[in-house]
Amino acid sequence: MIDFVNYSLNSEKGNMQIRKKANLPYCKVQTLMETRRRSLLKALIWNAIGLATMGAVGFIATGSLAVGGQMALINTAVGLSLYLVYERIWANIGWGRKTP
Repeated sequence: MIDFVNYSLNSEKGNMQIRKKANLPYCKVQTLMETRRRSLLKALIWNAIGLATMGAVGFIATGSLAVGGQMALINTAVGLSLYLVYERIWANIGWGRKTP
């Protein structure tokens, strides 16, 4: 088992020490970026949850499955579109990220 205590994962020296202790060859750790496919999948799953929630709220508020369903579909379409734009904008902003 690898003991990661007392080693910095964000520094070159820490990465080398962890790999040496685990008998792994030295290599640089790559920074992982959010892909468009991952962003889309996350957005679809989140919006499916939102669709079900909004459908229930719409039904409770109006007493009609048709009206509640329409409210939920409109909300999901708008929310999904805005979320994807929002995620792609933040994927290109470096603020708050640490580099190895």
